[in-house]
Order: sequence, then structure tokens, then C-alpha cells
Amino acid sequence: MTNSGLLLAGKAIMPPPALSLLLAVTFGGLPWSARAAPPHSAPPAVIGMAAVVPTSSAVRGGLIPFEVSVTNTAPAGSSNLNYTLTQTFPNGAQTSVMGVLAPGASEVWSNTFNTAGYAPCSPPSYVYPLVSAISDPNAANTPQSATNYITIDTDAHPFLYLNGEYIDLTIPEPPVELPQAPESTPTAFGGTGGGETASAASPALLGDPTDAAAPLNLDSVSSVGSAYITADLAPFTDLPPDYDLTDPPATNVSHPFHLLVSLDAPPGVYTNTFHFGFSDEQDLPGADAPGSIQGALTVVVTVSPTVGVWMTNGAVVVGWYTNTVPGWHLEESPDFNPTNWVYSTNQVNAQVVGRGYELTVSPTNAARFYKLAQDAPSD
Repeated sequence: MTNSGLLLAGKAIMPPPALSLLLAVTFGGLPWSARAAPPHSAPPAVIGMAAVVPTSSAVRGGLIPFEVSVTNTAPAGSSNLNYTLTQTFPNGAQTSVMGVLAPGASEVWSNTFNTAGYAPCSPPSYVYPLVSAISDPNAANTPQSATNYITIDTDAHPFLYLNGEYIDLTIPEPPVELPQAPESTPTAFGGTGGGETASAASPALLGDPTDAAAPLNLDSVSSVGSAYITADLAPFTDLPPDYDLTDPPATNVSHPFHLLVSLDAPPGVYTNTFHFGFSDEQDLPGADAPGSIQGALTVVVTVSPTVGVWMTNGAVVVGWYTNTVPGWHLEESPDFNPTNWVYSTNQVNAQVVGRGYELTVSPTNAARFYKLAQDAPSD
């Protein structure tokens, strides 16, 4: 025997060549090497959203529109967004919609919030939440939500601040009595000849201080009564409400003006009623129509005769308005004793200067007082 084979009958017999085993495995009729790789899952969808409310305030009963934008922000090749959008209102009511968005696609849903039935917000900070939520159980960032905050106002309610008091202009009030207070100065008596006025009062308009109220518009001003009483008040818009009744109103929540009395008015009592047309700020949902909130203020002014005394170039000048005659005359006295007042014979020397009479008298060391007195009624 040798290492290479067997020796049989004097011949060497070699072993057969080694056998090779070839195994071909097939799957589904195709070689494994030709089969495609098994499928894998696409990337998940990604929720994008934006909730937009064009105006966050309304007068109670107004409809507030709002929009929710939904986007599948995942890249191309990702899964579709199979979403549910749920909107929850402040009273707990809900609405839901469903949609499907391919990667990169978006759509906008619109709705309205009816503020009827909700109480005005407690001033100055309470608000109502409006919640929008988007969910997809297979999205990478589910759920997503956004909250918008809504302020609900009551209608504007006009008040007047005058002489330290707040007056509700929508409720009939007794007339406001104001004394005339013209200046007793050379400038006043030597005016331009007529048409001047004196301020009898300096009130201010303001909005409702008791509830969350809409900003106030003054749409119109008119009056019925004496032309001697006027107001330097013009229409305005969007005056914020004032929530404090304990102090004079701040300048940023009030609109000051003047009640004026003509210096041409003869002594007497005059009445004028001012009528105001108000409304809510007009760009608020639910705002009432211009001029639909009515207010009124009746003013009574007593015009009294007025005497001024001043020095000019060393001389004493006594002056009074020309509107006090006829019917009135100048009297003088060395004191305030009622029995010592006498008719001033010097008044015949008075000169008309501008809109007043001026009487120049020589100064003396003795005191001298002047007043206007009404003529005695004739028989």
C-alpha cells in the first residue's frame, strides 16, 4: 500500500477524483440572488399647524372667524398624514374634521366662534380659550395643539365725568347747573368785538367702567336750546373703557372737552341740551351701528353781571361787558354796607373798548368798591 492508492494484482489502483457538491436553492421560482430585498417602512408623517384668529375681540353676539392650517411637513417619500382636527370651544362643545395629506401638502379649515350666550370677560384680563388639536396615531409628533384667546365685550356705555362725579349719559338726569365764569381782565373786556366765549366747565367723556366693554365711538353731537351755550366737542373713535370709578379718569381713557358760554350773553339763565350718538368700535364683530347708543346732557348756566378793576399807566380802570346794558347800571361804595351803595355818576364817561365799557378813575387813598346793579322796574 502506498499513500496514493491500492496495489492490486501488481497494478496500482488510484482513488477516484473527489466529488464536488453543487446545491442550487430557489424561492418562488427564482434564484435567491435574483430576489428583491424585502420592503421597509416609509418615514412617518409630521404634523404642522397654525391657528389664526383675525381679531381676538368681539362684542357679545358677534361671530369671530378663525382658521386652522394643517400641513404634512415630512419630506417626499414619507407617509401620508391621516389626521383628525378637533376644535374645542369655551363651553366644552367640539367639532371635528378629518383629512389626508401627502408629504409637503397642506389645507386650511375655516370656522366661526359665536359669542352669543357668553358673559362679558371680567375686566380687565379674563379671556375665553379656543383650542384646536390635530392628531394622527402614526405621525412622528402627534398630537399638536394651539390655543387662541378671545375677549368678549359688552356694548360701549358712555359716561361723563363732571365736577368730581360720574354721570350715566344714557339715563335721564337732572340738568347740570353751571355758573358762568368769564375772565375779568383787560384782555377779556378789550376783546375783538364779539364772539368770545368763557369755559364754564371742563368735563370728560369716558366708556363703561363696570364691565368689559367695547371701545367707545362718538359719532355725532347736536344741541337744542340756547345758542349762548356750546361745547368744543367733535366726534372721535376707539376710546378705551375705564374700569376705575374712584379717581378722576386717566387721560388715555377719557376725552376732555369744554362747555362754553358766550360773553355776548346778557345776564340771565340759559339752558341747552346736548344730544350724543355713540357706538362700539366699528371693526369689532358684533358692533352696533353708528349712533345707535343715545346719550343726553342738559346744561343750565346763570350769567351774572361782571365788573373788572385794573391799573393802567397809574390810573384805575373799571370795566364791564357791554352785554349788561340796558337794564343795569354801575354803583360804587366806600365799603360793603348795603346802605352806602350809590349810583356812579362817572359811568356816563365810560368808553366802549372792544366788547366792554371802560371807565377811568383817578386813584385815591380811600377804598372804593364797584358793582353792577339792576335797574328798578319802571311803572
